[in-house]
Amino acid sequence: MKKERRDFLKITTAGAAGLALTRSTPALAAWPSSGTMEINPAISNMRVVACVDTAMMKSVPTSMTFETQNAAVDYARLQANMDAMAMSLAQKGTADEAWKTIFRLPPPARSGARPSRKRSRPRSRTITTSKNLWACTRSCS
Repeated sequence: MKKERRDFLKITTAGAAGLALTRSTPALAAWPSSGTMEINPAISNMRVVACVDTAMMKSVPTSMTFETQNAAVDYARLQANMDAMAMSLAQKGTADEAWKTIFRLPPPARSGARPSRKRSRPRSRTITTSKNLWACTRSCS
């Protein structure tokens, strides 16, 4: 019993020392050299907004179905709160300007980009999920 325990402790100590001495390799991720990833250039990554408004719920849902939960929401109040949070996040004066700032269009493609190739015949795409195997086929040109 003593010898088995001593062997176990030796092996465990050697393994822990080996793990401590090995250098960890950095993950190969697409991260900018500046160290921060700018998600939206018009909005700081450190900016956070929140809203607590109990009046958005007209009543308490009787069950956890989508229908009963959606029926309990005051949509006008919800929309007003969402617009106020968007204006605060984007630091804009109107909701329309704020939403345009948050959901911006991607930059235009470079002029030297590869030209698109036209396919001679349509191809189909199949989408499968792990829960239920179903296929959605559509023609793409």
